[in-house]
Amino acid sequence: MVYLKKAQAVRLDNPLRSWSILLLATLSTPIMGQNEVSDLSDHVIRVAVLLPNSSYYLGSIPRVGPAISLAVHAVEIREMISGYRWEILYYDTHCIPAYGLLYAFRIFIEQRVHVILGPVCDYVIAPIARLLKFFDIPMLTAGGLASDYGLKKSEFDTEYYLLTRTGLSFDGLASFVVNILQQFNWQNVLIMYEALARSKVAKEDYCVLWTKALLSELRPLEDFTVRHYKLQSYMTLTTASEVLREETGTRHG
Repeated sequence: MVYLKKAQAVRLDNPLRSWSILLLATLSTPIMGQNEVSDLSDHVIRVAVLLPNSSYYLGSIPRVGPAISLAVHAVEIREMISGYRWEILYYDTHCIPAYGLLYAFRIFIEQRVHVILGPVCDYVIAPIARLLKFFDIPMLTAGGLASDYGLKKSEFDTEYYLLTRTGLSFDGLASFVVNILQQFNWQNVLIMYEALARSKVAKEDYCVLWTKALLSELRPLEDFTVRHYKLQSYMTLTTASEVLREETGTRHG
């Protein structure tokens, strides 16, 4: 199956059926803005997918696109929303904020979509999510791991109004880790992280955002002594061993 991305065709292979379960529930539920009557006059439901096209990323068009196709097909054969056809528009964000924002304006002005799926990269989500209230378009993402996206979003004046996260989040993971530490009475905490790690998930600062979320949970608690250490990227085994001896033994032991 081929979908169009800008002026080029993007081939979608290797369906991911696990994604289709979530997308089936999403696509079978009408999610419209204030202009839904006029926007649906042509009986077309438009969904914009903002994801990187490179398979390097876990949340990319080649990996996620087949699941979206399966979900749309399931909605159609079950006649959950009869009388309408689906139009899925794919846009390659390159996991770069500028591209994401460019396509967000384009789909608002030119396409008038009814819902946005993605992006997954945190820094691409932020500028788009802040404008959703003015676009009057809801956005659902399995990304948005940073703890800021977990703040209240139910009122128009909140920063990320109309943004819904569907996957894991750093604020939830941080709460889990703190509960483990409290359960075993571990109070002396050293957080070691590598800034460039896990780039397949969010391109940049994955571990930085994870560390910030954990620090925000730990620092208000008086029982904990917390320190963090930024690891160099691509360390040799010898260097890594020296860092561990110095940081976990001499300074933190």
